[in-house]
Amino acid sequence: MQRAIGRPSLKKYIDIVERNLLPNCPVTKQDIITAENIFGPDLGILKGKTVRKKTEQVRISHTAPIPEIYRKVVLAMDVMYINDIPFLSQS
Repeated sequence: MQRAIGRPSLKKYIDIVERNLLPNCPVTKQDIITAENIFGPDLGILKGKTVRKKTEQVRISHTAPIPEIYRKVVLAMDVMYINDIPFLSQS
């Protein structure tokens, strides 16, 4: 029922049910509280009202230039075919 009426907050949903704004609604305040205790809050409501927090900026400090540190690194790749589909593999 909560989804059908636009996913109001728990407090507002209880208020709507208590004031009989939904005609022929068999749901009571105790039903709403019991369902909230058993199933937890509705995920659609949480996702719609939760905002993303800004993350901290990552700062990277280099002690030496990368080519000097990794001067002796050799990269090699091979092509491997499985059922005539080419795949890259590291060696």
